[in-house]
Amino acid sequence: MSDLRKPIVFPEVDCDGTFGSVLGDRDDFSYAELQNWREEAWARRAAAYEEKPDFLNSWHWLNEHPVFYAFGDQFHERALDHSHGVQDGLEFMVVMVNPATDRISDNEAENTRLEVWVEVFPTSLSMPHGSKYRLHAYECDTGGATYEEAVVKMAQNIYERYGHDRVALTKEWSGA
Repeated sequence: MSDLRKPIVFPEVDCDGTFGSVLGDRDDFSYAELQNWREEAWARRAAAYEEKPDFLNSWHWLNEHPVFYAFGDQFHERALDHSHGVQDGLEFMVVMVNPATDRISDNEAENTRLEVWVEVFPTSLSMPHGSKYRLHAYECDTGGATYEEAVVKMAQNIYERYGHDRVALTKEWSGA
């Protein structure tokens, strides 16, 4: 992780306890081990994104980004959903716009250019009901001529604003 241009700071997540292995070869796999595996996987994903921020790396980086971490009924590793950022945290719209204004015109005949717009909705980990709430981070909204271009631009925006973690997001939303 030290070779990254932007640091990684993970949220502190309870990881007490053990559970049975999904592979069946051991029955004492701990949540701490699971958390360590997830954090190492994210460090590799962040490095891959920084090395080559193409569509493939951008999509996976967004999908696993900590700004989209969501929890079920408890703030515990076992309840963490860390791999649905694109599906749950991004909203895509396909629109026709007026190329002279880059906006949707009331006069539909002026709307001759196709664009893919994307808005971002990170999760809140500090609201009363935790990550059940997603807030609109409109400063990162963007778009492109294609889905691929919109994803790459969204990843660039989130990288510039939040980096590889959610520290800036937490400070922004807590007013700190």
